[in-house]
Amino acid sequence: DYLRFDGTQTLFNNASTANSLSPLTIARVAAFGFLGANPAAIAIQGSTLTVAQGQNLSLVGGNQGFIATNPDTGNPIPVPGGITMSGGKLLAPGGQINLVSVAGPGEVSATDFLPTPGMAMGNISLSQGALLDVSADAAGTVRIRGGQLTIADATISADTVNTNGASIAVDINITGDLTITDTRGIPAITARTTGSGDAGAVQITSGNLTATSSFVDPSSLPTALIDTSTTGTGKAGSVSISTGNLTVSGAIGSQFVFIDSGTRGDGNGGDITIKATNIDLDQTIISTGDLIARLLGLGPSGSAGNLSITADSLTASNFNFSTEAFAWIVPPQSGGNLTLNVHAIDMLDGAIGSS
Repeated sequence: DYLRFDGTQTLFNNASTANSLSPLTIARVAAFGFLGANPAAIAIQGSTLTVAQGQNLSLVGGNQGFIATNPDTGNPIPVPGGITMSGGKLLAPGGQINLVSVAGPGEVSATDFLPTPGMAMGNISLSQGALLDVSADAAGTVRIRGGQLTIADATISADTVNTNGASIAVDINITGDLTITDTRGIPAITARTTGSGDAGAVQITSGNLTATSSFVDPSSLPTALIDTSTTGTGKAGSVSISTGNLTVSGAIGSQFVFIDSGTRGDGNGGDITIKATNIDLDQTIISTGDLIARLLGLGPSGSAGNLSITADSLTASNFNFSTEAFAWIVPPQSGGNLTLNVHAIDMLDGAIGSS
């Protein structure tokens, strides 16, 4: 309904509103404003939107679905509420991609895209191979703000090469639950480095988090659902998760890797920090060192990152927590610290390694 400028009461309003205070100014935009209770949705169906190197692409919309019209046939097309991507690509190499879905009146900051405190937030759905990509020689940042977020066979990528990427590569901050599902054996979130640049961090804050993979192919190489690893000399990205209940499960017989922040080259692994109320893990691996590299038959020389898990309860079966780093060449690698700060622990058929 309006854009707020320079943090004041200066507004550029939609022509239909009666309280327009000012025409456009050259001051920096500070906020997006929504006046109505049902701001309209945004849908991307197989399209590709691209901005130039280092530029930003932002979709800030509502949760109210609507009926569009097919321009070729004239037939109605139902558009679901929230921001939905059914296939398609959003590309901002080295820049920013910002997705925000709201469900009621309030403002969204154009600086960090955080909503007004207490603002009702809308749903966001990424599916059918949808791709959000800010990868470049120096990767940018993907920010997502909303209520419920679903990532179903879709990918968010912020990979860097020979220049340090943005300090935060992927920033997901939602008030509702995050659900990640994979049937393809392809990562859902990547913030990797393949050269001398350091990868950025992945930060996730959600009500609850459920991650599942049904992919099974004994002949395929293990891939991580969240992959911030290094295959070069740059440091791998760190991963921070803060949620309510965390549930992670892979298919029986799979080598399902939930998070890999480890090393497959000369760079060091990144830290993983998980804070949750209750954690339930089944058929999965979390690695900050060279475990995945060794499964792939590689000989890395980087050290491992640290792994810290804090929860009221931890239930884990058929799992592997690894902060291991075995010396293949001189100088030797160093394993990472592994900390479990948990009130109740129940483990079955698992392994913990930090050598």
